Amino acid sequence: MKQDYDYNIPKSTMTLAQLVMDFKTRDPDLPAVKYKTDTGELLLTYKQFQKRIYGFAAYLITAGFKKGDRIAILSDNRLEWLVVDLACQVLGIIDVPRAANVSTDEIEYILNHAEVSAVVCETPVVFRKLAQVYAKLPPQKFVMLFEGEIEEPEIPFVYFSEASDKGLLQLPNYEKQIEQIGANILPEDTATYIYTSGTTGIPKGVVLTHNNITSNTRNLPPMANIKPLDKFLAILPPWHAFERTVEYTVLNVRAFLIYSKPVPSILLRDISLENPQYIVSVPRVWEGVYEGVIRAVKSGGKFTFGLFSFFQSIAIFNFRKKIALTNQIPFFSQDEYVKNLVMKPWSFLCYILSYPLFLLGSILVFSKIKVLLGTGFKCGISGGGALPRHIDEFFNSVGVKILEGYGLTETAPVVTVRRFQKPTMYTIGDWVPQTLIEIRDDNGVKVPTGHKGIIHIKGPQVMKGYYKMEEQTAKVLKDGWFNSGDIGKMDIRGYVQITGRAKDTIVLSGGENIEPEPIEKKLCESPFIQFAVVVGQDKKMLGALIVPNLENFANFFKEKEGKNITNLTEVCNNELTRTVIQKEIQRLISYSNGFKRYELIGGFELIDKEFTPSDELTESLKVRRNVVFEKYAKKIEKIYNR
Repeated sequence: MKQDYDYNIPKSTMTLAQLVMDFKTRDPDLPAVKYKTDTGELLLTYKQFQKRIYGFAAYLITAGFKKGDRIAILSDNRLEWLVVDLACQVLGIIDVPRAANVSTDEIEYILNHAEVSAVVCETPVVFRKLAQVYAKLPPQKFVMLFEGEIEEPEIPFVYFSEASDKGLLQLPNYEKQIEQIGANILPEDTATYIYTSGTTGIPKGVVLTHNNITSNTRNLPPMANIKPLDKFLAILPPWHAFERTVEYTVLNVRAFLIYSKPVPSILLRDISLENPQYIVSVPRVWEGVYEGVIRAVKSGGKFTFGLFSFFQSIAIFNFRKKIALTNQIPFFSQDEYVKNLVMKPWSFLCYILSYPLFLLGSILVFSKIKVLLGTGFKCGISGGGALPRHIDEFFNSVGVKILEGYGLTETAPVVTVRRFQKPTMYTIGDWVPQTLIEIRDDNGVKVPTGHKGIIHIKGPQVMKGYYKMEEQTAKVLKDGWFNSGDIGKMDIRGYVQITGRAKDTIVLSGGENIEPEPIEKKLCESPFIQFAVVVGQDKKMLGALIVPNLENFANFFKEKEGKNITNLTEVCNNELTRTVIQKEIQRLISYSNGFKRYELIGGFELIDKEFTPSDELTESLKVRRNVVFEKYAKKIEKIYNR
């Protein structure tokens, strides 16, 4: 399929337990992890890191844990998270991760559903959420806290530091037992349950095995050109499947993991101090960097911004000609390939003529952008959502390489990634070795090349299923093929381009997964809203398309202004309508109604046409999302351009 890449890499027989056990035998003195604390920096070699993991594993053994038990980790990005996680993996304990902003409802549901017997909390805030539902949970062997002080705790707990110290003291008595257990962990054993969705839908526990995850840790380095001692700036929460797999990959290669935060000031500080080779993040972070560059340039005045805009347009023009010359663009038909071939002399001429100006722009403008990311920077890796095209083109055109990948929690997560040496733009990249992809129609029939359909995936990274949800598993898994719910099309060489979503779940540019239906149902509780369609795939925030309720608005304007309103166009053109709808959205979709920050509606557009069956609605009056998204694409863009 892809001519110059070896896709016949032997299948992984590695486990995460083996990954940890190798720390002290393979390059044990190389730097493994750096983590900033309140008192300074902590730098651990691979040997030292393993000792910490083993120490906590010893504590778990003394606490009575055995293979197959479950521990919940309610925390964001930090070293302690990784220690707990890898201690679980070396003992065959299944961990159940969730973010620190987890709700009490999620805690109650997930911890009961996963049948956990211990909980690790990051902060007192998380601890107090747990305490509210503690009586409704299965009996817990311990509740643990990473940091913070709790006066008059509602439930008993132990600090992570105390547990680790106890484990390290006991380690000489248990080290041999830990390694015996680890040696008996099998690739097909379950490593983790990662729950998707949240308050806006019933969370589903994705069951991932050691093999699901390690198949990625072995295959990603040659595709992304990851080498030993490369520095990786870790900024995403490790419960995010993408970040988690990347961290395992870094450790397996013997690269260097440095923890940071997705806060602009902290991120820029750490980039300056650490000079990393790689930054792995979601699209929102790259958007933030881009917006920061634009703000900085604008602050220099009109002339500076005008100069920047000129050279930026030259860089993008030059870049487009370059990738056309090198076939680093998709071809969805043979005709497109031939057309590009015929146009190559023209592309070459344009490339040569624009190159001097591009070079000048690189010296005067773009070199300063590169400096922001450090002199050692190799590339950024973006996942968890589609990278906006203008962001993608901007960075790659000015010489800041960003490799876009694609995957889902259900695929552990990486399915494809652009190759470091020759990335194909406007696609999600090359298939990970041993992975198969097909584009199928609604009936499961493979569609011709260049035609849209639903992306189906088969490979060692595909999950076992959803925990205790056989019906939901059967809907997406058949004969080893996983129905991604994403819509895409494949070019003549096998590269895939994402074009939309078939399933309802919306993934924001920050990687948050949101089920829109409960939000829409809540919006439709308003007497002024007939239909609501939540949008926001790959955007920073949610938006909504609103069909006003004609009858109730007609009565409203009759009473308020004495006007006789007879159609939706008149409703939508009245300035007061937006005010009313805005207030209704704020009233219904709020923190007080149980919605999270990223579930709030950031903007909306009005639609002056009733939804009808066979058009926007099914015969059962459910919204045809793909139809609505395509039909009202301009309105959706308007939401995000206001």
